Amino acid sequence: MSALLLFHCHTGFQSCIIDYVPKRVYGSYHNYAMYLLTFGTGIAGYGIYQIETKEGGVSNIISKLWKA
Repeated sequence: MSALLLFHCHTGFQSCIIDYVPKRVYGSYHNYAMYLLTFGTGIAGYGIYQIETKEGGVSNIISKLWKA
């Protein structure tokens, strides 16, 4: 579920970059924005992987917060 949310956010931000930082107008800034988005998505994916493998998943974290 977390990976699906990450994909949804990546696709949404990618659409924003395509719409508001067009390649024909901004050139290399468009490429930088896309690279930064991909890098950030990769870092977030690694974080999700760490949460899923070491913390017991997002649902476990939410249950711990609920009980606190």
